[in-house]
Amino acid sequence: RSPSCSGSTPSPAPTSPPARPAGSPITFIADTTGAETGDAGEVILQRAGTSGNALVVDGDNYITLRGFVIEGGLDTVIWRSSVGGRLESCTIRGSADDLIEVNSNSELTITGCAISNVGDDALDVDSGDVVVELTTFDDVDDNVLYLADSSGTFVARRCTITNAGGNAARATAGSVRRCSCRQ
Repeated sequence: RSPSCSGSTPSPAPTSPPARPAGSPITFIADTTGAETGDAGEVILQRAGTSGNALVVDGDNYITLRGFVIEGGLDTVIWRSSVGGRLESCTIRGSADDLIEVNSNSELTITGCAISNVGDDALDVDSGDVVVELTTFDDVDDNVLYLADSSGTFVARRCTITNAGGNAARATAGSVRRCSCRQ
C-alpha cells in the first residue's frame, strides 16, 4: 500500500509555454476595440520628450505591429538588424528628427499607416530594403522617403504626401525601384 497525505494529491508542476522556433513570426495587435481588455481606445507607445526612441526593434526578425499609435522621441522608430518586419495600420507621429530609421541591412514593410508631424525625414533608410504602400505622409519638415546608403532599396506604392518641406523621394545612394505616390 502506498502512503497518502490526508487524501490530497500533489499539484502538477507548472509547465512553460512551448519554445518558439527560431524565425517564427510574432504579431503584436493593439486592442483598440476593448475586445480583450475591456478598455477601448488608442494603444499608444510613447516616448516623452525629444531624446530616445518610442520603439526600437534590434535583431528581432519577423516582428509585426498592427494598429498602434507610436509617437515621440528623437527618432520615433528604429528598425535595426531585423528582417521580415511589418508596421500595419499604425499611426506614427511626433519626432524631433527622423520618424522611422531603418539601418543595418533591415527589411521593413509599412502598410496602411498614417505618418505625420516629422522633425526631419519621415523615413530614413541608412541600409536596408523598405516597401511602403497605402500610407499617408503629412507635415514632414524635410524628405518623405530618404535613401542614404547604396545597399538599400525603396518600393513605394499608392501613398499620399501632403505638406512636405523636402523631396517626396530622395536617393543619395542605392535605388528607388518604384515610387507611385501623389502629392
